[in-house]
Amino acid sequence: MGEKLKAAVVGCGGISNWHFGRVKAYEDIEYVGFYDIIKERAEKMAAAKGEGKAFDCYISMLDDAKPDILYVCVPPDQHGKIELEAIKRGIHMMIDKPISTDVAVSEKICDMATQYNIIISVGFQDRYQNLIDSARELLQGREIGLINAVWVGGIPGVYWWRRRTTSGGQVVEQHIHHFDLLRYLVGEPVSLYTAAGKGIVKPNTVNQPGYDVEDYSATAVTFKNGCVANIFTGDYMVEGGGMKGGITFYAKDATVDYILRNKVVFTDKNGTKEILPDVDSGELLDRAFIDAVKSGKPEDLQKIRSPYFDAIKTLKFAVATNTSIDTGNAVYLNL
Repeated sequence: MGEKLKAAVVGCGGISNWHFGRVKAYEDIEYVGFYDIIKERAEKMAAAKGEGKAFDCYISMLDDAKPDILYVCVPPDQHGKIELEAIKRGIHMMIDKPISTDVAVSEKICDMATQYNIIISVGFQDRYQNLIDSARELLQGREIGLINAVWVGGIPGVYWWRRRTTSGGQVVEQHIHHFDLLRYLVGEPVSLYTAAGKGIVKPNTVNQPGYDVEDYSATAVTFKNGCVANIFTGDYMVEGGGMKGGITFYAKDATVDYILRNKVVFTDKNGTKEILPDVDSGELLDRAFIDAVKSGKPEDLQKIRSPYFDAIKTLKFAVATNTSIDTGNAVYLNL
């Protein structure tokens, strides 16, 4: 690749702006195209950078602007054709989570990306936190029995989130971050069972027309190394205690508390210590992707902590909770 990579964006909403706030300052990136179904958002992003063009059609953007890299920041059910069109044109991608609501769609993308030698990084930014590096180090070699993970809060305002057909539900769209971290820190799951409920959220009184996802769920997971995790997910809290998020690991001789993107608290016989954030995980995520595309060297490719083939495993893990809810049965995984 040349000194500058030509970048384009599909989907100019919240998460796209999260990336844009970091990447727009990179001197080795030239923005050439922006596409969103609401063209004004694409135009606003182009104006903010002062370069590139807002397009009416993403395929026209890929053909006319000829980007080297593409940021795919779309609702979960919109993945598939966008990625396949980019792969056919030799365009590398940063894709935000979840990579789809349909595992089969993601497997097709992965197979084609492998065939065309396309680099795809997935936006599981939590893997890049120094907090997670510290938690991983603290857990190394310890005997862990129980794990408790929680993500409980309210309902995001975007229309597609409140329908399972478009978002996959809260686990698939939101709490997938913790499902991914559990794989990253503990290893692969082998089975899970999810119980869920509805009735607290009243769609007509909270301005959520069409809301049909579960209000809350509890998932029991067994991992290959024997650990057992309880994972609590809920979207019905609107006041009071507020959002709660994090993972607690109970080892034989210590407790490791990861408090969502805030700190890690480590407790053992010597007392308690806190570890605070000291990196921008989004900056590291984007920089790792760009450097991997620019060099293509194995050592840079390995800096991508969530390559697409691995993100499919996290998607399978998360989607299995819906299967368990719908069938009332445990689901056995082979990741």
